Amino acid sequence: MDNLSPSFDSDLRRSPLLVAIFNLVATIIGGGVLSLPLAFAKCGVVLATLLMVFAAIMTDRSLYLLCITSRKTGAVTYGLVGNAAFGEWMDWFISGLLVVFLMFVLTAYMVLLKDIWTPLIQLLVTPNVDGGIVLFGIILVMTPFLVQENLHTLRFNCYVGFGAVSILCIALLHHGLLLV
Repeated sequence: MDNLSPSFDSDLRRSPLLVAIFNLVATIIGGGVLSLPLAFAKCGVVLATLLMVFAAIMTDRSLYLLCITSRKTGAVTYGLVGNAAFGEWMDWFISGLLVVFLMFVLTAYMVLLKDIWTPLIQLLVTPNVDGGIVLFGIILVMTPFLVQENLHTLRFNCYVGFGAVSILCIALLHHGLLLV
């Protein structure tokens, strides 16, 4: 028996299944496309593959344990699962970990967006634009989407990331063709 909160057919779940799947896949692929090549270059194919398999197994086991604990306790958030297992202090600890983790993710995405969009703006608009100005413009454009009351409003943000990855792939292809 699944203990979904809100339930699968609840009116609170506003995004259609296809949109939710696209957002999840775009998020997963977006980070992987940009970080895995660097990891393989730094570690080598064998070690990077072994580490990736290890990380996949650990992720699978962690999610399995999280789901079992959630179903047994009725907890619907990471914090409540931690609270049920270890007490209220774990709820606070998990919240702190999530804040730190999300700050690192936000920093990584900001650097990534700046590095992808600055050369494009310099090529198409003006060659003298600073990367900090480009990043500030991206933050200004994205801020209204990021301060909404629910995640349903973020359903279109994945297209920005998809566009950035597409531009990167086109630039890599163009650079590769110039070397041939």
